[in-house]
Amino acid sequence: MRVSEDASPSLAESLLYKLSYYRFGGMQSEFGKPAGYDRVRQEVVGKKDIELKYLEEAYTTERWLVRIYKVKKDVGLQPLCLERFRGLEKGCRVALDV
Repeated sequence: MRVSEDASPSLAESLLYKLSYYRFGGMQSEFGKPAGYDRVRQEVVGKKDIELKYLEEAYTTERWLVRIYKVKKDVGLQPLCLERFRGLEKGCRVALDV
């Protein structure tokens, strides 16, 4: 799996990629390597300026092996009614943009 600039658009926009590499673009993980270098995959991450709209980082271990996120309290989300969830309302967009 490529995480560099050659990563597929669907991967780079996925929740997994965003949560894994959030704030990683500014990290210096190895001497002599550029910021955002992933030592396991041996390449620099492609998307370094990830912003989270609905989630915020709650805890990250020193070596970044465990990362915990929580839903932001004040993002102006409206609860979805059952009709909107089922897509009965015209123009309804159910998917959230992280």
